Amino acid sequence: MKKHIIIMLLMLSMLFCVTAYADSDIEIYLFGNKVECDVAPVIENGRTLVPVRVISEEGLGADVEWDGEKRQVTIEKDDLSVLLTIDDKKAVVNGETKTLDVPAVIISDRTMVPVRFVSETFNYKVDWDGDKRRVIIEEEEKEKSVEIEDIEYEEKKNNDTIYITLSEYMEPDTFTLKEPYRIVIDFKEAEYDGADERYDIDSPYVKQFRHAANKGYYRFVVECKGEQPYKIKKIDNDEISIIIGTSKTKVESEEDEDISADESEKDEDDKDDEDIDEEEEEPFVLNPDMTVVIDAGHGGKDPGALGRDDEGNIIYDEDDVEQEDPLIKEKDINLAVAKRVYEYLKDEGVDAVMVRSKDEFVELKDIADKANKKDAVLFISIHCNSVDGNSTAEGVEVLYFDKESDEKYNMHSKEFADNVLDEIVDSVDTVDRGLKERPGLAVLKWTEMPAVLVELGFITNSADQERLLSKTWQKDVAKAIGNGIIKTLDDMK
Repeated sequence: MKKHIIIMLLMLSMLFCVTAYADSDIEIYLFGNKVECDVAPVIENGRTLVPVRVISEEGLGADVEWDGEKRQVTIEKDDLSVLLTIDDKKAVVNGETKTLDVPAVIISDRTMVPVRFVSETFNYKVDWDGDKRRVIIEEEEKEKSVEIEDIEYEEKKNNDTIYITLSEYMEPDTFTLKEPYRIVIDFKEAEYDGADERYDIDSPYVKQFRHAANKGYYRFVVECKGEQPYKIKKIDNDEISIIIGTSKTKVESEEDEDISADESEKDEDDKDDEDIDEEEEEPFVLNPDMTVVIDAGHGGKDPGALGRDDEGNIIYDEDDVEQEDPLIKEKDINLAVAKRVYEYLKDEGVDAVMVRSKDEFVELKDIADKANKKDAVLFISIHCNSVDGNSTAEGVEVLYFDKESDEKYNMHSKEFADNVLDEIVDSVDTVDRGLKERPGLAVLKWTEMPAVLVELGFITNSADQERLLSKTWQKDVAKAIGNGIIKTLDDMK
């Protein structure tokens, strides 16, 4: 009887071993590829164990060392070190002790380690496919880093402005430092292909501007002349502006550099007893009642013209196999440039209004009505040109219609169009196609004030396409249009 009990216990023991270790059907997939193991993976207490050298050394590219006397295995990769002891649930990671669900074991002279613990310690993602009995190891999905595409510094009459173009919008972290007063702008995990730079600005507001890459963030530092007010504005989904200083915080000499913004304003109020130089030229300030309305053509259900290749085919993203969504739409370019014109005018003190500031459709009559109800003195519509079947047509043109109502504004639409076109062709790379009179265009004939329509370029021409999609070109042409508007406003006085 005793002999039978011993035999039964031995059989149960063998059965347990089969349950615990004979999981030869378990598969390991590392970065999409099946990993072949000389000793099959096993499941112990719901945890999969695999040969350490196969998964760590051959798979993850880690260094593995075995200490036979201490029965310990060390796995090292980059700045991480993991120490496992056979049959011990305590693991040491970079000197810190952690508790395992199951310990490392030895099977068939192979050290078997818990695959999830090792993989996740080295920042890899582990999934279990129960139906296929498959362990799947992938790289952790890293947050997509934002790229800084362009940096531009501009000194203006009443402030300094930094324009930063990003691959996609990111809210920066900002703070200030004293002695000397500095404005610090950080973009986390952002990258910039250009070199670290340091510029001596010496404007009335800023002494130095610098930017450099740091571990985990990209930093901009504006060293000011005294304490200067600043604000950060989102211009578009891919650009922000940093505006430093106001007309009241100008520092005209080295002696004034330590004057803070509050002290500067206080000094302005206390000038009753001081001699004022009457010959000093005041900065140009536009009449605040001279409103300009900006229309971004098309929008919403109306995409406008579509980008085409040299054969005249509509361009789609290579991933859009169904070809349902054209890649280049006129409405998107119009809005991007119109927003930049708006921001530029606002920074220059112009009372500007946009017909639409998002992707929405506005009826032609409503566009004109908005300009008329705002009592605007100028109206400008931003568009792109196109010619089906002709990919060679290229360049910018400005359309206008001289109306009788123009007279009361002391400005004709043609003169307005001429000012805008001159600024564009003098400022950006393009082909000058001149002025075109278009009395039949709704937004030109229904608006009461001088009005023009700018055709930025041909969306059906490859050279113009490249310009129209360039963030730098968009910024430059918007500034040129803005300067044409400002010149026209000045001529109207």
